[in-house]
Amino acid sequence: MLIRLLAVIPVIAMVIIAVLGPWRDAQAGNFYISFFSPNGVICGNIVATGLGNNITDPKTLVCEIGPPEGGSTPGLVVCGNPGAKTLASPGIQAAVFDGTFETFSPLNPKNCDKNGKCTQSVIAELNPNQLNTLNTACPNTNWVARDFAPCAFTATGQVIAECNGTETVLGTVTYSCVMPNCDSSITWDRGSQTLTGPHYNCSPISSTGVGHC
Repeated sequence: MLIRLLAVIPVIAMVIIAVLGPWRDAQAGNFYISFFSPNGVICGNIVATGLGNNITDPKTLVCEIGPPEGGSTPGLVVCGNPGAKTLASPGIQAAVFDGTFETFSPLNPKNCDKNGKCTQSVIAELNPNQLNTLNTACPNTNWVARDFAPCAFTATGQVIAECNGTETVLGTVTYSCVMPNCDSSITWDRGSQTLTGPHYNCSPISSTGVGHC
């Protein structure tokens, strides 16, 4: 099942080129995300400039993970006993997640310089109810899904502010991402009790830059 589910991933990887660096430079002064990696999905070093004073005018960062174009989100799940002393089961199971998951994180003013350039990472993870939908992927009906890492996805980052009493999106950036050889690249870290792996290969889809209220 794992081989069949992930067979399409290498094909996608050949098409999607990791051009975050060059595209990021072209968008300097606007809004970009430097990298994505598993552990949920780490949206690493979200950079936005021209945000002004983030103490008097606080901002929020959003990172939403959705399915790749035309389908659900293929990925890997680790299962375990739901008891208090849970240990993950051996092996990683293939799974498909339907829907999106996201995180909202206040922008810490300490992560911004005097010119309004801010850099901050956030982590998007499935909530407990979303993880429960993946229990059917576990090989034992008494086990539950403990952690999930997607193999391919669409990521959308946003900067949000309160403008005249209305929540307003100041900037949006979207990427298409894939993990080549997903079933061997993503592994279970017993120390952190999470799925980990290298950075995803991502290519930009669109960017609006960052505006103002």
